[in-house]
Amino acid sequence: MLKPSLIALLDNQTMNIVNSLILTAYLLFSGLVTADTASLIQQAQQGDANAQVNTGTLYYQGLGVTQSYTEAVKWFELAANQGNAQGQFNLGNMYSQGQGVPQDYSAAVKWFQLAADQGIAEAQRNLGIMYQYGLSVPQDYEQAFKWFQLAASQGNAFGQSLLGTLYQYGLGVPQDYIEAGKWFRIAATQGDAYGQALLGALYYQGQGLPQDYIETLKWSQLAAAQGNSNAQALLGTLYHEGHGIPANDSLAVKWFQLAAAQGHAEAQFNLGVLYENGQGIAKDAVLGLMWIDLAAAQGESNALKYRDTYAIAMSAEQINTAQELTKACLAVHYKNCETISIKKVTKPEVIIAATKQNTTPPVTSYKDKTLIDAALLMAIGLLVFYGLTFGLIGKNKTTATKIARWYGGMGAGLSIAFQTMINQPLWSHAWLIEQALWSIAFFTIGYALIIIKWHLFDKRKKTSEPPPFRNANHERTNPTQSASKNPYAHQEKENQALAFNDKLNALRSNALLCLQLLNLPANASSSQIKSAFKQKMSGCHPDKVSNLADKLKQVAEEETKLLNVAYQTLKKYGYLKN
Repeated sequence: MLKPSLIALLDNQTMNIVNSLILTAYLLFSGLVTADTASLIQQAQQGDANAQVNTGTLYYQGLGVTQSYTEAVKWFELAANQGNAQGQFNLGNMYSQGQGVPQDYSAAVKWFQLAADQGIAEAQRNLGIMYQYGLSVPQDYEQAFKWFQLAASQGNAFGQSLLGTLYQYGLGVPQDYIEAGKWFRIAATQGDAYGQALLGALYYQGQGLPQDYIETLKWSQLAAAQGNSNAQALLGTLYHEGHGIPANDSLAVKWFQLAAAQGHAEAQFNLGVLYENGQGIAKDAVLGLMWIDLAAAQGESNALKYRDTYAIAMSAEQINTAQELTKACLAVHYKNCETISIKKVTKPEVIIAATKQNTTPPVTSYKDKTLIDAALLMAIGLLVFYGLTFGLIGKNKTTATKIARWYGGMGAGLSIAFQTMINQPLWSHAWLIEQALWSIAFFTIGYALIIIKWHLFDKRKKTSEPPPFRNANHERTNPTQSASKNPYAHQEKENQALAFNDKLNALRSNALLCLQLLNLPANASSSQIKSAFKQKMSGCHPDKVSNLADKLKQVAEEETKLLNVAYQTLKKYGYLKN
């Protein structure tokens, strides 16, 4: 849950935005800055309270004169002592910020009170802040509510946002998220970054409003664009979690960095975690611990809880470096900490890398290998690859597969020889992967060449004899009689052989007739037979010619039967393989 930050509340740019912009515009358009600066100062010297306020503003902004907070205080004080409400408010700002005078909340309360009593909305708002945080006055939420309400009723956007925070946390009034959302929305629609950020947070939490990540994104983006650190941190969370927008840790890092640079403790912790995990940014344990350390220094609960856990896996040197960077970052008030960190961290990392390289001797063993050595290595690669693939492919496979396997082995051997001749490290992960790729490439090329050769040449060759087909009777073993008991055994075997050959020739003739019926050669393959059969059937099946004369239909039926008989015959004699 987002809480108001005292630093943000008392920031000069926030507290003086209405006064400074309006007054600066007035001075510019009135020509006082360019033409009548001397005249304005002269009027101020003569005791004109309004001229004194305007002259103080010129010195505060450095418009037409040398910028000087001391001179600004002098003129604001002169106007304030005359009862000028704007002078009293401006002087209160100078004391609250310690600009031109030592910071003095007591004096700031005095002048804010005087200006607030005269109805200056900005003074009423600032006086409410003093009571809310107990700055030189007893902490009193009821008094804070009173003054915020007065400022809000005059349309002061920041006062409206602050009034909403009292309702949000139940400070001085019963907790009421609906009422808080009402005031946040009124302030947000006026462009107040604080109200926009708080309204987005209510939508994110679903407090008093339906949980809506799209609305959260909308209001957070508007506030973040104005530099509100709470909104920037919430945007980082939305991108990291992927709520209402695709998850993007790189953008999450960006918004966490912007918020962390403004001292937002939660953003600092989240940024440290992303560094530790290498999410959205290069992994860097030292930078991660630095940001977690900075968040812990502000009392961020998660940072205090997990800091030691993150440090366990780090070396003593890394922890010391992170602590040094934490001090350096605090010294510059979180500004440019990334630049400081890079200078501190990258140097030792480079040294460590160089040390690791020096401890590993360069691979030069194979630098001067001769061609004989290369040939031996190629042969080894060939044998190794052939041996590895032998079990996978099998020794009874086709000639194409065997030849392709030799191509693969040759590729592996050539690759090994080439790598060793150019002095590349052996047996590294990259080396092994490269050998595997070379082997696969040569295997594929070899297989492709064999297939192309077969399709272009081998399958077109005609055989002088029709292909043999299987006969179960031929494979059956018949008991034979001994010559001593059957003197005609030899003649019987010859008769059986002649009978078998006659039967085989008859079957072969039937098969050839069937093939001729399908318009196919004697050495037709199974796929060709099936394709021709389907084509013939589709052309002459009686169901396809029902519109012809009865005679034609009868012819078609007879041809169909004949085709079926032929097909079954070819199947029976082994011409069709599954």
